[in-house]
Amino acid sequence: MLLSFLLGGYAFAWDSEFMGTEKPGDAETEIETELSVELGGMWTVGNTDSRTLSGKYDGAHRVDRNKFSARGGALMGSTMVDSNSDGRLDDSERLAGRVETANRQEAWLRYDRYNGERDSFYGLTGGFRDPYGGYDSRLNVQIGYSYQIVAPEEDEGASLVGEFGFDAAREDVVDASVNPDLILAA
Repeated sequence: MLLSFLLGGYAFAWDSEFMGTEKPGDAETEIETELSVELGGMWTVGNTDSRTLSGKYDGAHRVDRNKFSARGGALMGSTMVDSNSDGRLDDSERLAGRVETANRQEAWLRYDRYNGERDSFYGLTGGFRDPYGGYDSRLNVQIGYSYQIVAPEEDEGASLVGEFGFDAAREDVVDASVNPDLILAA
């Protein structure tokens, strides 16, 4: 009698339905996906004529403890130059055409491996090109540790993240002697 009671108790203890837990292989996979795409533009006319067009994307896909994210964008701008500085565009300045005033492209990829709900080890790579910011190109690789100090659910959507890591970059700066139009005003 005692033996059948012990064996029955042992069988119930290992039956996952009895214990209220999931059976091996029945665990649900957590999947989260986010994507944001933005487009914008500006056109100013009157005593000047300038145009700007911008686009941006930001996306992430998380499966359990693995998160892959990508972000990037582009900005292009041009204007007609008031070469005689009289505050107006005359016909000769309009005929001279447009001059590029902004040109930036960037792309970034990141992988996070979460250790818990708030901390992860990550790797990041990417770069950008912005001749008006002084860079023909800037490429970098980064590895590190990330900790979410304030989570969105705690403070109505606000978050605060701290990261510690190592970054290596290669920068090719604009050579102003080749293109003097890209000299930056201080």
